[in-house]
Amino acid sequence: MKNTKKMLPLVVLVIVMAVLVVLLAVLQRGDDTTDVTLPLCSFAVEDIDRLAYAGNNQDVTLVKNSSGDWMLESDPTLPLDQTKTASLIESYANLTAQRKLEGSDLTDLPEKSATPQMTIAIGAGEESVSLTVDQLNSVADVYYVYDDTGAAYTVKRSDLAALSKSARDLYKAQTLTDKTLD
Repeated sequence: MKNTKKMLPLVVLVIVMAVLVVLLAVLQRGDDTTDVTLPLCSFAVEDIDRLAYAGNNQDVTLVKNSSGDWMLESDPTLPLDQTKTASLIESYANLTAQRKLEGSDLTDLPEKSATPQMTIAIGAGEESVSLTVDQLNSVADVYYVYDDTGAAYTVKRSDLAALSKSARDLYKAQTLTDKTLD
């Protein structure tokens, strides 16, 4: 009987440790989940030939010319930094939502505003995707984004923050040279 009383705390400790090991395994297994974000653009980056975005004091339309270089639709002769522009196109193509709002989530949404934060149009040949970035939910730090079918999504504010580049941000660096007048 004396041995049993001495062993009881050890048995309880072993049981508690076993439960903790199982809980740790379950929690780690939950961390191995795959990316659950939803792509908002189904086009491959190399297939995109047109990008237009407006909002945040920007109104930029980029088009790919026949040689595969990006140019401003409003001034095709202006040289753009192709690396910066390609990176921007890739950012738009890889834009993802945290989740699609459905059911009761839709009834809790604020009404669409008359002046959205930003509009985005991505084109690949004859196909296109239109996105409207509407109101900010500052508590969750997400914007409500609507696609051209009217489906609503939540997108992190940080994911949209760097996407509104001015045309000037995309210019290729210019070198000025001295010229003499005759």
